[in-house]
Order: sequence, then structure tokens, then C-alpha cells
Amino acid sequence: QGLRERFVCLCVCVCVCVCVRCCRVARGKLRGRRRLAASVLKIGERRGRMDPNEVEEICNGNSRASVRELIKDQLIYKARVHVHTRYRVRRRLEAKRKGRHTGVGKRKGSSEARMFTKVQWMR
Repeated sequence: QGLRERFVCLCVCVCVCVCVRCCRVARGKLRGRRRLAASVLKIGERRGRMDPNEVEEICNGNSRASVRELIKDQLIYKARVHVHTRYRVRRRLEAKRKGRHTGVGKRKGSSEARMFTKVQWMR
């Protein structure tokens, strides 16, 4: 667990220190900067990115004004929004209209629940 914790700390928290204790301190300092940056950039906390090579300089910024400076210097920046495509959904629905993907294993509910017999009779 010790090695794994160090690895995660180095990779995820963009912390350059090797010592686990130092990483925890830097991570704690970065948490506040991350929140401030998200507020200044008007984005969610997870979308903000920080330059991993400039951790010490980012840690020194302790106000909105200093965070704005870091943003101007591009040490803190927005990550691009990921595209959430519906291509596969549309393709699957098109196949379902043709009658695919409707076998026994795909059915939930009795045949009566799926197509009411009274409705069938009325048609």
C-alpha cells in the first residue's frame, strides 16, 4: 500500500515530492487553490488543470488575485469538455426498429405486460 499510495500521490495530485508526508502537505495546499481556480474560471473543481512542473509556485498563490495571475500565466487552465456522443444509441435504436436485439434474453416483463392483449384484440 505504501508504494501504491506514493505512486497515486505523484501521478494524480501532480506533486513532485517523493516523500509521502510532503505529498500530503502539497495535496492539502493544492485543494484550496483548486477550489479557488474553479470559482474564478466558473467551472467544476474536477475540470481545472494545474501544471505539474510548477507545484511550488501554485502552492504560493493564496488569494483570488494570485490565482488569476496563475491563470494568466497558464499554470492553471480549463480542461476541454469531453464530447458525449449519441451515435451508438441511434444506431442501436435503428436496429431495434428493424426487430434486432429483442430476443428472449432481452425481455423483462411478461408478454401481457409488454403488449396488452386487449389492445391487440381492439386493433
